[in-house]
Amino acid sequence: LAVNYLKKMTPELLLLVVTLVLSISLVENSYNYKTPGGGHVRVGYGQAVGRKAEGKPSVDSVKANEDALDGYRLGWATGDTDIIIGVVTDTFNFTWVPEDDVVSKDRFPSFFGDFKANAEADGRAKYFMRFANIIHRQIGDTLYEAADWIVDDFDRGSYFNAARDGKVIWDMATT
Repeated sequence: LAVNYLKKMTPELLLLVVTLVLSISLVENSYNYKTPGGGHVRVGYGQAVGRKAEGKPSVDSVKANEDALDGYRLGWATGDTDIIIGVVTDTFNFTWVPEDDVVSKDRFPSFFGDFKANAEADGRAKYFMRFANIIHRQIGDTLYEAADWIVDDFDRGSYFNAARDGKVIWDMATT
């Protein structure tokens, strides 16, 4: 089963997943990494934990993070910035990797409007985004998602984002 998923992955998504797994599993000392959303992840001795060190996150916490990522993905799929903005933190930022553009929550609706307009330009169909090869990884109290995004007849790429406390804390995407 895992081999089938690997065959479907784009090189960019595979690189994101391998980088995440290696950075978590091969660390021999403890390091703190600040996330774009203002939180931190401590990686050490082969394991990673988020802000809380008391053990596994609750089922409710995991479900809230899954719901946040599902809602965020729905907003991107349908082109609805109200849905997207409704499930992100106040410190959320989106990084558009091809242009090294870090987009704040306040600037996101303008960025996304331009993205949708480009997708529909030159007589292309109404904007709709679909997703493939979605991978989730729970580390401490943070749920990470890596996947491929596709807007038919326009462009495609990969993204990597995370949710904590029922809100999406950051996202980065590339083509």
